[in-house]
Amino acid sequence: MALLALSTRGIGAIAYLVVFGSVLGYSTYSYALRHASATIVGTYAYVNPVIAVLLGWLLLHEPVSARTFIAMSMILVAVVWIQFSHRLRRIGALEDGRIEGAARASADGRAA
Repeated sequence: MALLALSTRGIGAIAYLVVFGSVLGYSTYSYALRHASATIVGTYAYVNPVIAVLLGWLLLHEPVSARTFIAMSMILVAVVWIQFSHRLRRIGALEDGRIEGAARASADGRAA
């Protein structure tokens, strides 16, 4: 029976995870998919653990080693690389005229 007993803090933690980790997280992911490509939106899965570790370190004073900081830096560099390569590829396609509808929309001032 002791396994089923939850403290007020435990119930609050579960409520927090349900609201912010599930409902809010899924809602923002869904919104982002409507406004950006899946390649760009998919990088959130790599950034979330980095943010969680940093928050644990900053707010809860959890120990984080130099190796962890190096790993987080590598993850963030990779995400930035994906972001810029996607933009550069799109700009190149626009300049080459391969994306005709997007080029017209850009010229009109609308989002592609």
